[in-house]
Amino acid sequence: MEPVRKQFIYAFSILFLMSCDKDEQTASLIVDCVNQMDLPKSVMLSLEPAVDNPWITDNMKFTILDIAVSQGLVEEGNPDDLTWYNVGVNNQLKFWNEYTFFAEKLPVGTYRSLRVNFRNVWYRYAYLQSDPSVRFEGMENMLGWFRSCSEEAPVPTNYFSSGGNHQLGDQGFFVVNEHEKIDLFSLEEGVLTRLYWILGQEGSDTLDPCTFTWYDENNNGVCDCDQDRLDFYCPPGWHSMFDFRVEYEEPE
Repeated sequence: MEPVRKQFIYAFSILFLMSCDKDEQTASLIVDCVNQMDLPKSVMLSLEPAVDNPWITDNMKFTILDIAVSQGLVEEGNPDDLTWYNVGVNNQLKFWNEYTFFAEKLPVGTYRSLRVNFRNVWYRYAYLQSDPSVRFEGMENMLGWFRSCSEEAPVPTNYFSSGGNHQLGDQGFFVVNEHEKIDLFSLEEGVLTRLYWILGQEGSDTLDPCTFTWYDENNNGVCDCDQDRLDFYCPPGWHSMFDFRVEYEEPE
């Protein structure tokens, strides 16, 4: 019986080591932020103005504090009991297209959700449709342009999944935009997964941009948080600010 027991222990050890090797497989992920708001001005200038003296946004500056991904699915009504894997952290204010986050040694598998935290103060950059040489730079609060930009208030975390863009409340996740979806993607050993996070209208049914009118209430030529007023107009078919696209890069 002794040789049989030794053979059993040896076979079990081999299976255990094979299982550990599989569990320890890792992969790499890149999150690239892409700005698609800066559309050709020749096209934008030909559009019929929807509001008085409209401005067209062509870039934004944010502070993306951190990004994480999960193999679990964010679903409306569920708590955040998911396991999250960090992709990157940051504390600098940057143009959207300046962001690239890279994570290696993430567990292989299928991922279904993405979590992101922003700082509450950000900047909007725009040009006047009637004269693109006239530029606009305005500081805004994530909680609304009518809020003070000196207020360092916490911003709700955004959770993206196949159900859209969610936030977390007392009753679990709730949807804030059903169109801002991220489909599941896989991480495989030896394959670089590249996730494009697109700022613009790729996920909408129209390429016509949202426009806005700026009312300089104190006539100082500067867009002031909680003092000036911004009135926005988005065309029919517009329904999302963010979209996602995934590509896989095989080793050569």
